[in-house]
Amino acid sequence: MNSIFQPSSALLQAAYAHCAGMASSMLARDGQFDPALFLIGQPAQGQDFQSCRLAGAGAQAMRAFHGSEEAAGKLATFIRASLTSSTREYAALQAQIGPVVLAVHVFPAALAVQEQVTPLEGSTPVFQPDGRQQYLVVALHTLQGIDMALCPLLRDSAGQLTAQIVPIELTHCLP
Repeated sequence: MNSIFQPSSALLQAAYAHCAGMASSMLARDGQFDPALFLIGQPAQGQDFQSCRLAGAGAQAMRAFHGSEEAAGKLATFIRASLTSSTREYAALQAQIGPVVLAVHVFPAALAVQEQVTPLEGSTPVFQPDGRQQYLVVALHTLQGIDMALCPLLRDSAGQLTAQIVPIELTHCLP
């Protein structure tokens, strides 16, 4: 294949919904969520997300990547390498899932955000003692840029923790 595959907006939206949904389900099941990285191969059929193969970074590696600012920089380098066809990271992943076209990084974060999302009825947002709200950050990485969504963490009336999946705007706002 000579041309570079460009994921469509529909493919990116489907990948976002799938990965954010998995993270929210794990959050509800376990009451917590460890950082995760999902690497997504080129669809076998056009732009159909259902025909993509996925790989995930190990939980221990992701905890290490989130352990310090220096390690977080190494994660960014790893993600970029995973998407770049001339690297050994790409070659290793290609053997598993085919050409890598997208990486979805999902992690919890406490943030002071000005714009608040109206929580789902019967749910309350989760805040840190210092007033920062808890979110599940979902970052879609392609060679064209990075798109992010902040999904507020909520507790329902039974105390169950979940993430409110919000729409993601695909503007490739970060390089």
